[in-house]
Amino acid sequence: MRLLKIGRDQSCNIVLPSPRVSSLHAEITILNSGDMLLEDKNSLNGTYVMNRRINPGATVSIKRGDAIRFADMELDWSRVPMITTQPYKAIYGIGKDVRNEIQLSGATVSRFHATVFVEKDGKCYIEDHSKNGTTVNGTKINSGQRVRIKRKDAISCGGVPVKLNIGGCGLDWRKILLPALVAAAAIFLVVLGIKYFPSGIFDRTKSDAWLYDRYKNATCLVVGQYHYKVSIPNVDLNKLNQAFESRNLETIPTRIIKTSNGFRGSDEDFNTYFGTGFFADDKGKIVTNLHIVKPWLADMNSEGNLDTEGLKQSIGAILSSNQNILLRNGYNLPLTAYISSIKVEGVLDYIGVVPNGKYYEYENSEKCRVQYDEGENLDVDVAMIATVNGRLPQGCSYVNIKDSIRSLEDDYKVGTHIYTIGFPAGLTTQDAKNQPISALGHSGSITQATNNYSFGFDAASFSGASGSPIFDMQGHLVGVVNRGIRTTNFNQGIKGRYIKEMSEKVN
Repeated sequence: MRLLKIGRDQSCNIVLPSPRVSSLHAEITILNSGDMLLEDKNSLNGTYVMNRRINPGATVSIKRGDAIRFADMELDWSRVPMITTQPYKAIYGIGKDVRNEIQLSGATVSRFHATVFVEKDGKCYIEDHSKNGTTVNGTKINSGQRVRIKRKDAISCGGVPVKLNIGGCGLDWRKILLPALVAAAAIFLVVLGIKYFPSGIFDRTKSDAWLYDRYKNATCLVVGQYHYKVSIPNVDLNKLNQAFESRNLETIPTRIIKTSNGFRGSDEDFNTYFGTGFFADDKGKIVTNLHIVKPWLADMNSEGNLDTEGLKQSIGAILSSNQNILLRNGYNLPLTAYISSIKVEGVLDYIGVVPNGKYYEYENSEKCRVQYDEGENLDVDVAMIATVNGRLPQGCSYVNIKDSIRSLEDDYKVGTHIYTIGFPAGLTTQDAKNQPISALGHSGSITQATNNYSFGFDAASFSGASGSPIFDMQGHLVGVVNRGIRTTNFNQGIKGRYIKEMSEKVN
């Protein structure tokens, strides 16, 4: 896994010598699978994919050969390294980002610090691509150079020790033999039960593979768009915006004011986001998170209000540099009075779903409406949407909440095995156009019963996984994913009883 920083600063991996390029303009993340993600780092002059500007901070899936432009500089793909899994048995990323297979925490650890390559003969190599370096047995290795490592080697990334229990690098046979013996005993008991005991006694435990096959087509990718509506009491923003545009003010804040008046300026004015949901009946009802149907809640401050400081500053800069226009339009109060009274509201423009097994195109998305939400109570981070046509899409299944949900506190004991299915990588599961998206399944354990509403677990989960169903080994629905902390292996789910309560309110 590699992180490539792109910008004008000489510390970037790809330096672009243009005054229109920001110091840190964008980042490309190359996953071990070879998939690539692009993110604009709030650049002034924008990042463009196929001549379309992407939203700052949003992760976009790209593929080699795409026409990508940073301000006025085209990406030279020869400067982007290729990662292939062909010669290797496995590849493991090490770093702070949740997408790494081996996660570390610490200020000296890079997001994508190093990569371990396991060859088919079991030999292991490590490659550093960090700021603070990687050491093997106390010796710092050269960045970009692959170094052979062995079972007993002491490895540190940014001074943080790394424990490797993979392949020939540090195989813990106790962790392999003990589960194997347990599995063999379980198989023996199942066979014995089939022969000598009544049906049903030994068939209650479900494997991860069974859960995935049973519920993969119950999950769907949620796609939404929203914008912020800005208003200032007793001020006609539409009138001011037209006056400002007559002076050819081509700034991002101008587009914000345009968007605030509720009409579409351009695709750049709307924030597109992705999440997960799962069908809950044959009428097209879908369970997801409150923060999926109201994504702007993620921008709330500690007082429960939208954090508007940056927006106020942007609009204030426009008003301040055009006070003569304000005066000509009859707005003669002190400038601070207008800026302090700015009100910001989140507005959902579109929400829909793409069923598992289809490729992401507008034509393949099922338009939805919000059926139920919990207002702004993120403690109960659940919501329900429904297809506009009131039907379950063809080829989809659903989770029977009435029969499968469990909400007893005993279900949330630390160490309980759980399994999630969803779209934690958003569109990165879609390799190319006309190729279907594919739900990802991850297993883990409950690590913490955090409070009355939620519980912690360690199954892999990150952006896009919100809204994924969480099952136990008996196939019971015990919760829904609602949070992941990137710098740790701690994720959070809302307990199943709130899904059940919501379902009862809707029905």
